[in-house]
Amino acid sequence: MNNCCDFNYNPCCSIKNILEMLRGQTCIIVLKSGRAECVRVLTVCDNILACEIAGCGCPVKFVDIHCICEVITDCRKVLGAFLK
Repeated sequence: MNNCCDFNYNPCCSIKNILEMLRGQTCIIVLKSGRAECVRVLTVCDNILACEIAGCGCPVKFVDIHCICEVITDCRKVLGAFLK
C-alpha cells in the first residue's frame, strides 16, 4: 500500500522536501502568522531553513520549518528538481 508521505512515492510530501528541491531558487514562504515573504532558499538543515530575503540585502535569515505553512513557487521549478 502506498503512503502519500513515502519519499519514493511522493517526494513533495513535506515542506522540508519541497524547500530542499528549491535550493538556490526564489519562492514565497507563508508563515503561520499569515505573513508572506519572498526568499531565496540557501539550504535546509534539520528543521531550519536558511534563506535570503529577496531584495532586502540582508545576509541570511533562519526560519523554523514548523513555522511555515505554505510554499508558493513556479511549478516548473519543483517539477525540474523532481525530474533531476
